[in-house]
Amino acid sequence: MKPRMVIELKTSSGRITSALLLVCFTLLSAWFIAVPWAASFAIPDIPNDPDLLRSWRYHPANPQFRHQYRGRIHQYSLTAQDYHEALNQYRSALLSNPLSSRTWFDVAKVHWWIGNIEEAKPALRLALRFNPSEAMLR
Repeated sequence: MKPRMVIELKTSSGRITSALLLVCFTLLSAWFIAVPWAASFAIPDIPNDPDLLRSWRYHPANPQFRHQYRGRIHQYSLTAQDYHEALNQYRSALLSNPLSSRTWFDVAKVHWWIGNIEEAKPALRLALRFNPSEAMLR
């Protein structure tokens, strides 16, 4: 007959419960800290953001800059990301200046990200037409 190994816990159930709750709370806290931190490396910076923000500050009455900046916020933000609202903002910016190649390119990117490739192509063609020398568009 083999001897049996018996493990006895000499702690109260309250201590075990407290320890488990502490471990769960620590893991949950680490999760809420680590996930946004790791996501910040995956999201690209808003392109040309300082120039656009400076344009909006110098010309606050110009609706093109206001709508274009809001569209970029909705396009790239972690907390307020909404591609359809970004498209609405870009369309409002295009009402003010339909010749803006930057705005047409942003419209094309949003359509591409959503999966509307057929709608992205004409927007990209317009962006290239209005600024044919831009290397990023090529």
